[in-house]
Amino acid sequence: IDLYMMECACQLLRHWIDFGIEPVPISVNQSKLLLLNPIYFNVITTTIEKYNLPPQFIEVEITETIMYENAAVLNDLIAKLHMYGIRVAIDDFGSGYSSLVLLRDIKADVLKIDKAFIYKAEKDTVGKKILSSIIQLADTLNMQILAEGVETENQLNMLADLGCHEVQGYLFGKPVPAQTFAQEFRKD
Repeated sequence: IDLYMMECACQLLRHWIDFGIEPVPISVNQSKLLLLNPIYFNVITTTIEKYNLPPQFIEVEITETIMYENAAVLNDLIAKLHMYGIRVAIDDFGSGYSSLVLLRDIKADVLKIDKAFIYKAEKDTVGKKILSSIIQLADTLNMQILAEGVETENQLNMLADLGCHEVQGYLFGKPVPAQTFAQEFRKD
């Protein structure tokens, strides 16, 4: 299903470009089994080339649990993805057993902080201090920081105060079909 979703993302991006809609990068979750497959890089790049897309519009999302399997193989893949122009994000950071070793060992571009972490930080001063430290650390490592699941102005303000300036969540809109999204962003 991961490869099918990558294909759908590429089709959608090609459609947007063909119809004069300014494309935005699309993040696609990829499973551990697929990422550790030696043919993964060739399959992904072939799909992107099939649709004649600039690779910077694709972001591969990996969950923190994969990092513990085989960091060397994963970093080799990430290096290839970077050289090709694809960004890599660590998704749902803070939802499991997050480790600072992960941030040291995996060369990702984006750290996506899980909404559960944000909820805890909103209600607990210790959680807020930890969230602040993670944001500062990721910034020091030149990683883009994105907070997921932002639903309230209070959360948005807290994140801004902590130095996190990229957020997503219901505060800004609920998921919509691709056609509805495209209509909102069509170039005129």
